[in-house]
Amino acid sequence: MTNLTNKFVLLMMALLAVSGCATIKQEKPFCVVAGAVIGGVAAGQVEDDNDAAGAVVGGLIGWLVCAQDNDNDGDGVKDKADNCPATGKGIAVDASGCALDGDNDGVADHLDSCRGTVADAPVDSKGCALDSDGDGVADYMDKCPVTPKGDKVDKQGCTLDSDKDGVADRKDRCPKTKMGQAVDNKGCHAMVSLTGLNFATASADLNAGAKRQLAQVISTLEKNPNIHVRIEGHTDSQGNEASNQRLSEDRAESVMQYLVEQGISAKRLDARGYGESSPVAPNDTEDGMSQNRRVDFVVTKN
Repeated sequence: MTNLTNKFVLLMMALLAVSGCATIKQEKPFCVVAGAVIGGVAAGQVEDDNDAAGAVVGGLIGWLVCAQDNDNDGDGVKDKADNCPATGKGIAVDASGCALDGDNDGVADHLDSCRGTVADAPVDSKGCALDSDGDGVADYMDKCPVTPKGDKVDKQGCTLDSDKDGVADRKDRCPKTKMGQAVDNKGCHAMVSLTGLNFATASADLNAGAKRQLAQVISTLEKNPNIHVRIEGHTDSQGNEASNQRLSEDRAESVMQYLVEQGISAKRLDARGYGESSPVAPNDTEDGMSQNRRVDFVVTKN
C-alpha cells in the first residue's frame, strides 16, 4: 500500500512540475522531455525497474498538458478555448479566437471594405451592401431594383422623373411639363398630330390639304399666345436613313415657315426632324407608312 501511495504522490509531482513548465509558455518538445525525465526519476524512486515506464507516462503527461495550454495560431487565445484555431497571424479576434466581424455581415473585419453595414443587409464578398442594378442605391433600400443601366435615380433607387409626368427623364423630351398636364410617351403635351399630309414624293412642299389641316394649329396658337411648340417631322422607312432624316427636317421647316407666314412668331416655334426613327405604326403596310409620314406639334411652353 505504501509503495502504491509513493507512486501516486511522485506521479502527481511530475504532473504539477510539467504543468508549471507549461504555464511559463514552454514548447511541447520541452514539456515532453521534462515530463519524461521527471516521470522516469519519480518511477525509479519507487521501483528500480520502472524508470522507463515512468518516463513514458511522464512524457505523455507533458505532451497532454502542453497541448492544452498552447496557442498555435498566435491570436492570444489558448487552443483549448479557441473555436477558430487557424486564424491568420495579426488578425483581431474575439474571446473564442475567431476573427472579429463588427457589423455581423458574415465578412470578417480584416476583409471588410464596408464596415458598419446595416444589420441583415445582403453583402458581397467584400462586406459591402449589394447593389444589383448598379444605380448607387443598395438593394435593401432600392424600391426599383431593376433600374436600366445609366439612369439617374432618386434616393429610393427609382429613375428620375423631374416633372412628375410619368415619363422618365432619360425619355422625356419635355422635362418641364406642368404638373397634371396630360403627356404622350415622350413626356410632351402633343397639341395635335397631323398624319398623311400628302407631301409629294421626296418633297417638303405643302399642298392645299395640308394647309387646311394646319388651320387648326394656327387657330390654337392664336388663342393661346403663351404657347411655344416644337414641330417634329417624321417619315416612313422607304429610302435610306440619311435621306429620310433630311426630308423630315425639310418638312418640319416647311410647316414652320408656313405658320410664320400666317402670323405666328418664329420665337414660339422650333422645327426638328426625326427621320424614320420614331414610327407610330409598322412600316410594312401602306396604312402604317401613311401614319408614320406625319408632323407632330409638341407644346414646350405654355
